[in-house]
Amino acid sequence: MKQRLLTAFLALTLAMGCCMPALAEESASAPTPTPGPTPAAEQSLDADSSVQAPEAESPTYYPYEVATEVDGAQTLVIMRYRVPAGTTADALTRSDLTRMGEPYTLWAVTETPEDVTTEEKEAQQSFSVSVYSNIPEEARSEVKETIDYKDEDGFTGTLTLSDLSIADEMQENGTYIATVQYAGTASRSLAGDISYELIYAPVNPPAAEAAVQENSSDVLLLMMMVSLALFILTCILMLLHQSVALRLRQDGPAKKAKQAPAAPAHQKKQKIYVPSSDIVVGGKGDDDDEKLD
Repeated sequence: MKQRLLTAFLALTLAMGCCMPALAEESASAPTPTPGPTPAAEQSLDADSSVQAPEAESPTYYPYEVATEVDGAQTLVIMRYRVPAGTTADALTRSDLTRMGEPYTLWAVTETPEDVTTEEKEAQQSFSVSVYSNIPEEARSEVKETIDYKDEDGFTGTLTLSDLSIADEMQENGTYIATVQYAGTASRSLAGDISYELIYAPVNPPAAEAAVQENSSDVLLLMMMVSLALFILTCILMLLHQSVALRLRQDGPAKKAKQAPAAPAHQKKQKIYVPSSDIVVGGKGDDDDEKLD
């Protein structure tokens, strides 16, 4: 009977140890609703899980997606935009953003360029320089073989000397005027759309909620320690019970042997008393006397 009670107590302890942490964790964590993608034409969503756009001014660009993300004790609001190149994050930032009545402020910005293309063209450039020799081969060594190219349209590149012509007349300083011509390929990068990710955080962090979560963690840890202590205590009681039962089984035959009466060292012979009339003298009886007659 005692063994059955201990077994039931052990099962109850194990059940409490498994259920208590799960219940504490379930009560400590509360799910945070996450809004779906926000249409560009409508920015006000439900009050439970939405970000309400300001009514006073209408922004030029609308996010193609609005999401929430839990960061510790606070919930962040993430707005994702895809805008043309040259648009800055200042044109997308909102100063009066609210969620569930709480004011939010800009916390971080990420920028990712998209669809970058390259455009090329053939470029030429000519100008005059002074050289000390009127022989083209010698004058060529006095000028650069390559030059850097850049124009107002954003094309850049390196041009190579393609032609050199020298005037016949000498200048007063003893030099000749040479006309050089460079040619080559120039290119420019055409940026496409830019993806922005604007992350907003609460102006007033939920300190009370953080304290509640910390206390819930402490309670959960305490429950786990109590469950472990109960489990260890139950195991010790089971071991003690088995040890006592084993000792009783071993001591039972010894006690019975001690309680049994000891055999006497020598047994006394019982005296048998025979009546005098039945005593036979000489070892013969009456029948023998009759035979003699």
